[in-house]
Amino acid sequence: MVKHVWQWIATHKGFMSFATIGTLASACLKAWTMYRAWYDGKVLALMTEATRNTKLEHPTMNIALLPFKISEVVNELKRTETNVYKSLRRLEAAGKVHEVKHGEWCLGNQTQREILNEQWSDRGRGGRFGGNRFNKS
Repeated sequence: MVKHVWQWIATHKGFMSFATIGTLASACLKAWTMYRAWYDGKVLALMTEATRNTKLEHPTMNIALLPFKISEVVNELKRTETNVYKSLRRLEAAGKVHEVKHGEWCLGNQTQREILNEQWSDRGRGGRFGGNRFNKS
């Protein structure tokens, strides 16, 4: 019969150690994931802020944004090209950016051409001049 808690721990120390190892591994993985999200978030924030500023400077214009070059991001964040490239690849896997050409990246998962084609296409809404807007019969 167990009279004290320390006796129970001494008899079940193998189980306790596996549970502790599992908990520590889970906590370490979560901390690593959070660190990576914070680290990659700086690259995404830089790209998002530049896009936002461009749209605010020209509020009434539908501007096709130029892709970001890795060298520009490297110079702005003061990181190595390899680190920025890996961050962009992780963001691409998450669907937040995509590579347009070798070394050039855009926000979102569509190119500017695809976005504009979707806005003016004849699918669904009838397009800019297409459709049957005036003759409803």
